Amino acid sequence: MKTKRIITEQDARDFFKTSLNTIEEAIGIIQYFIYDEKVVFDDNSINLINIRGLKPHFFYDIQNKYFDSLLLQLLDKAKGEFEENYEFEFSKICNSKTLHYCVKYERTNHNTVTIYLVNYERLYETEKQLELFSRVVGSGISMFAGSTWWIDSDRSTNHFFQSDNGPKILGMEISENKFYSVNEFQKVRNRAGKFSEFYEESLEAEAASFFRMKNCET
Repeated sequence: MKTKRIITEQDARDFFKTSLNTIEEAIGIIQYFIYDEKVVFDDNSINLINIRGLKPHFFYDIQNKYFDSLLLQLLDKAKGEFEENYEFEFSKICNSKTLHYCVKYERTNHNTVTIYLVNYERLYETEKQLELFSRVVGSGISMFAGSTWWIDSDRSTNHFFQSDNGPKILGMEISENKFYSVNEFQKVRNRAGKFSEFYEESLEAEAASFFRMKNCET
């Protein structure tokens, strides 16, 4: 028996075309040319660090007047020796709100370090928009529930981050730090297989969706 899709793939495409925020906007990239003492920001990184006066894809001297102490600290860490999966977390107050970040470093060559800046609040904002979508299509009842999840493979391959809605849907206890075990998640899936006639079909659809995403087809 085939399940009836309440929300089509085109529905999702149309929604994200008009949404205020997507997961990609939570990740910014900074290129630091150490020996040249030059820095280049992409559009997202400028928005995430919230420093006025900066322009994307422009070479800035390290002594630039717009750079605050926190940004200089991020750049200074890139000059030292670090392991391949080196990262750290920090917070910053922007417009009376505290924002939380994770920073990862990747040495491109002897002169260049790529700095990946991830803002957790932007990731969680995607979930809020999915909840808004559920209210639009729900006709007064909850017909759709969305969640945001991601794997930080540098930190752990046995755990993943997930927003609140996903675990609630599955009947799992909510983790305060939104960090969940892959093994525990698999146990929930296995239990579902004993009760749902759509279990195998759902797994096949999930696998097909994953490979479409991996191949940039959706």
